[in-house]
Formats: sequence, C-alpha cells, structure tokens
Amino acid sequence: MAMRVEPNALDAAYAVLLENGLDGAGEALRILVNEATKIERDEFIGTWPYERSATRRDHANGFKPKTMLTRFGEVTFGCGRSAWPRLTCATRM
Repeated sequence: MAMRVEPNALDAAYAVLLENGLDGAGEALRILVNEATKIERDEFIGTWPYERSATRRDHANGFKPKTMLTRFGEVTFGCGRSAWPRLTCATRM
C-alpha cells in the first residue's frame, strides 16, 4: 500500500498568494498556521503520525475549528487536539 504524500504547506501557501494576490493572504495564513499546529502537536506527543515509540506521551485526536478575526478577515484554523486535554487551542492561541 502506497503512503499518502501531502504537499508542502509552504508551497501551497505560496501558490495561493500567486493565484489570488493579497486577497489570498487569509487562506495562506490558514495553511501555514494549520501546519504549525500539526507540527507542534506531533512534537508534544513525541512521535510523528503513524510512528510508534516508547516515549509517546499522548495520541492525536483530530482537529477543532477555531475562528479568529485577523486583518485579512475571519480565518478558521484547524487546531490540533490530543487525546488528553493537556494540549488545547486555548493553551496556544
């Protein structure tokens, strides 16, 4: 079974800016913040997705939508959650 490869978030944000100009700045911000929260969650948990480790501290538990008012308008971010409430959107944003 082939592993699913996700596109680079920086490339995706850059493509949105190229296509839409500054009107796409909110979408580019959403892409970059979502990627940053995924990385932060994985570092908190202690492993990357689909990786097993004796040092794993928690398990990923999806994403919670969080809408914030920015200078680019309302942007809804996907805030990564862990199984236990030690890592929540409120502790980071």
